[in-house]
Amino acid sequence: MKRAAIFAILLCAGGMVTVTAQRIFTTPNPSAELKQLFPSAAAFSPLEGTPLHFTAYSADQKSNPAARPLGIAYWTTDLVPQEHGYHGPIHMLVGLDPSATITGVVVTYDSEPYGYFSVEPPKFAAQFKGKKIADPFVVGRDVDILRPQALDLLLLSAFIVLALVSFFRKSVRLKYVTLAVAVGYMGFAKSSLVSISDVFRLRDMSLPPLKYSLAWYLFSGFVVVSTVLWGRLYCGRICAYGALTQLMDWAFPRRLRIEIPHKLEERAAWIKYGLLGAVLGIISNVTVFKIKRWSECKTCKICEKTCEWGAIRGPEIVKSECVRCDDCERLYLDEKRCPHWIILKRKSDKLFVSG
Repeated sequence: MKRAAIFAILLCAGGMVTVTAQRIFTTPNPSAELKQLFPSAAAFSPLEGTPLHFTAYSADQKSNPAARPLGIAYWTTDLVPQEHGYHGPIHMLVGLDPSATITGVVVTYDSEPYGYFSVEPPKFAAQFKGKKIADPFVVGRDVDILRPQALDLLLLSAFIVLALVSFFRKSVRLKYVTLAVAVGYMGFAKSSLVSISDVFRLRDMSLPPLKYSLAWYLFSGFVVVSTVLWGRLYCGRICAYGALTQLMDWAFPRRLRIEIPHKLEERAAWIKYGLLGAVLGIISNVTVFKIKRWSECKTCKICEKTCEWGAIRGPEIVKSECVRCDDCERLYLDEKRCPHWIILKRKSDKLFVSG
């Protein structure tokens, strides 16, 4: 009865009622994992109870109904289904003995961009073994979650620096290096994009815990701040999809493209901004450091023809469409092509001749 009481306390401590229909079975038959948590167990119960759990026994209950329970094991996704990692739920099977001591932790599935470095190495799970559930789990002292995030923070910071350097230097070569890195790093390695799901997450205030998601907050903070300062820099330098689009524009000739009529694009914009909530495009309308325009831009069409995004319409730059690809900005600085500089030079020459 004493052991049964302990188990009841342990199971109720979570205070969670799991909806079975909503759970995701990543390991339907975790026999090997259960044996890893309880090596001396002879049998395990099915997944049952509230919250859902397995019970480890010293003998098979079918032949010995009085078999002694050795402990319980539960999935973290059943006990705390709303607790996510950086990219999604981390499925861990946790074992507890009757004294409320953790017998072990097995990570069976995760979708973390750097899971192989953070939650998948054996040392991550090993740090929990032997701890009691009443022990203080202080981040940075009892549980190390900062070191696993170090590589992610370092790589993300380096990529942001590369993107900013390529933007400010207006270098074509650096721009395409950044775009290639964006596709490889943001697209394939991290599989991370700022999307409408982040808008809903902010609306519902369902943000990930700061201490577990430092890279997410660094990334999101950079996106918002850079958009306010320079416009949709994220779309033109960081976003893997935007980077791939620009690389395709560079690789495929115009004759192979299908240009969307301007009127259709304007109507589609209502869907993009009205239904999908293209927040970055809306924020970009209050950009602090806007693209410089000369008085000659009212009649000149060079930049408008150069812009691959259709963001230049006569003298106007449509800020919600501009991704700061810097094609037009390089033209502004070209004293041999930009009419502004050509006119200034001619005026200067006339003044010199007259003098």
